[in-house]
Amino acid sequence: MIGPEDSPLPDPVDQILGGMSALSVVFWVLAIAALIAFVVKLWPALSQFVTIVNATAGLPAYIARADERHARLEEKVDGIFHETHNNDGSSIKDSVDRIEKSINDEVKPTLGRLAAADDELWSALDNTQNPNEGDSNV
Repeated sequence: MIGPEDSPLPDPVDQILGGMSALSVVFWVLAIAALIAFVVKLWPALSQFVTIVNATAGLPAYIARADERHARLEEKVDGIFHETHNNDGSSIKDSVDRIEKSINDEVKPTLGRLAAADDELWSALDNTQNPNEGDSNV
């Protein structure tokens, strides 16, 4: 067995290692290197795991915000539905139906009478004679 006075290591190194054998030092260096390699290989998976845990921690707050937004959007959709379907007469759909009925009942018949009167006027105009046709002085 090698004693401290027979140690091949310099004195400060021997003091730091506390009298460990060279085989123990080699073992610990290899163990630390293996641990570092393992951590380097494991780091991406560990990072993803931490990201998932952090995201999961924020999930209840996200769900609450999504529920609030869903409620606001549902109110808007209900308002749009109210305006685009017949109800008590105050919707846009009811207004469009009233305007369409008014056009069909009043404007279209009036346009038909006006078109007939216009045709009569054009016909009368076409049937008139040019006052200058019979005059040879022109």
